[in-house]
Amino acid sequence: MQVRDHVYVTAAGPPARVYGVHTKSGSRQWEFKVQPSSATLADLAGPLEDIRGRGTVFMAVNQPASNSSFVQGLGISSGKVTWQSAALNSTQLAELELRVQHNVVLATNAAADCIIAFDAHNGTQLWNRSG
Repeated sequence: MQVRDHVYVTAAGPPARVYGVHTKSGSRQWEFKVQPSSATLADLAGPLEDIRGRGTVFMAVNQPASNSSFVQGLGISSGKVTWQSAALNSTQLAELELRVQHNVVLATNAAADCIIAFDAHNGTQLWNRSG
């Protein structure tokens, strides 16, 4: 995923990581280590930028040991967590999709029988459709 002069590179893990890399120099700007260290990265989506040029990328994180998952927002310039959703118990996520026009992050589970919508600005779960 590329935003302006940076690219975001992932390592699914465990341990899962996301790197912010400058495209011209190849220098690593930041590294984010997903916690807990046993978690895996299912997908990355975004970015969503505000009028000040601050942006967020979104990650779907699975915790196989507890059969749960969550979605996090990361600041694109810092790699710091801007928000984290509540835990999704008995769910392993597979894909994320950003719907910019609605400021919504959509997550689908690995079984492809559930879609969960999150507010892209704060991670609040908006709805969950199963079946």
